[in-house]
This record gives sequence, C-alpha cells and structure tokens, in this order.
Amino acid sequence: MAALRTIFKANALKNALISRVPVISTTRLYWTKDWKPGPYPKTPAERAAAAKKYGLLPEDYEPYPDDGLGLGDYPKLPVVSGDHRDPFGDWDFPRQKRNFGEIIHADVDSHGEDRIDLNLKTYPAANTKALIFISTMVIWVGFCWVDSKYKYYHPVMPKQLYKEGVVHYLLEPDENPQPAPAKKSRFF
Repeated sequence: MAALRTIFKANALKNALISRVPVISTTRLYWTKDWKPGPYPKTPAERAAAAKKYGLLPEDYEPYPDDGLGLGDYPKLPVVSGDHRDPFGDWDFPRQKRNFGEIIHADVDSHGEDRIDLNLKTYPAANTKALIFISTMVIWVGFCWVDSKYKYYHPVMPKQLYKEGVVHYLLEPDENPQPAPAKKSRFF
C-alpha cells in the first residue's frame, strides 16, 4: 500500500510540474534584403557604392573574389579572432566583443573566443615540429635496430636433470641436523 501511495505522489508531482512549466519557443528571423550582399561589383562606381553601403572608404574596400560562393559585394575583412580583441573594451555586445553596426567577417562563426585562435603564432613553426618528429622517430628506430643485434637472456643455471648415481632428493631424516640460527632482533 505504501508503494502505491509513493507512486501516486510521484505521478501527481510530475503532472503538476508538467502543467506549470512554460513552453519556450524560438522565432526564426527572416533574411532581409538589406543584410544580403549585393552582386559582385564590376565597375568603380559599383565598388564605391558597395564601400559606402558597408561604411568603408573606397580604397579600403576589397570584395571577396567572384568564385561562385555567393559572397557578392561583401568586404573581405582581416581575420581577427575573439581572443585577440580587447577584453576590457567598452563593447556593445561584450560577450561577442562587438559593437552595434560593426561589419563582421563572413566566417564569424569560426572566429569566436570558443573557437581556434587563428591569429595565434605557434612556436616552434610547423616545419620545425615536423623535423623534431622525424628525428625522434629515426632515433627510436635506430635504438630498436641496435637492440635487435644483441640478444638478452636471463641468467639461469643449467637444468638439473636426473643422472645415474647422483642423489637429488633425500626423503630420510637428516642424521646431523644443524641448530637453528640465533635470533638477532631483541623484539623477536
């Protein structure tokens, strides 16, 4: 009976929680034409208009190449990872280290603080790392090759096999027993 009462209380608690939990849904925003990049600029006037659209000087504006990826007139910005932006800056969005209206990189989803830092200079360089790895492997293979030239055995006595006229085991009591050695510890 107590088990049924416990099951009833658990079900009542579950039903009470389910009925009082608010349902949270997300709303997907549509892509407006103002945010979508325009066609690739072909004339200097189109380049100047695209630079003005993104708030850049015409001499600083450089679009992505027209290679069919659909980036159009979006400016080609330098890669600055989130770790290399000022952590103490007065950002409008401090978590993303961005300001309102700031142009973002086309691959901004791969440049956040929780991603790989693309601006980090690793030491040693990649070719030095490869050289270290190859030299380590060559030295290891060399040690294995030198070690294979020498055979190592555990030092063991020759096997004691039965021989005629040699007594190996005596099952009779010893005629001259030796006295037990004196104890040298004062506690035992």
